[in-house]
Amino acid sequence: MTTTINMIDYPNRLLTAEVWNYGEANIGPTSAAVKAAPGVLGVAQVLTADATETVTFYDAAAALEGGEIVLGVLDLATVGTQLYFRRPASVGIWAEFSAGADTGVVAVGYL
Repeated sequence: MTTTINMIDYPNRLLTAEVWNYGEANIGPTSAAVKAAPGVLGVAQVLTADATETVTFYDAAAALEGGEIVLGVLDLATVGTQLYFRRPASVGIWAEFSAGADTGVVAVGYL
């Protein structure tokens, strides 16, 4: 059974939308902090491709020391590839580009 809700019948219903912060600059091709405080890794999109590389997002505020939690991995092979992660980070969000990444650039949305 399908129920259809007509917004005219519910004029006071609250509508919500995700509004991700994309910071002041794109990330790449070198590893960098996306957010140096707790937050949520939202959406990431490849802006400049690097066919043989990836970017891995970690729950870390700065350079990796070992033992950090992986929040997600994005393949940099195709411009326009977009992934919605929606993963909470208790320390921060760090983008680690794989060894040899020299052209990959991503836009990263976070809360």
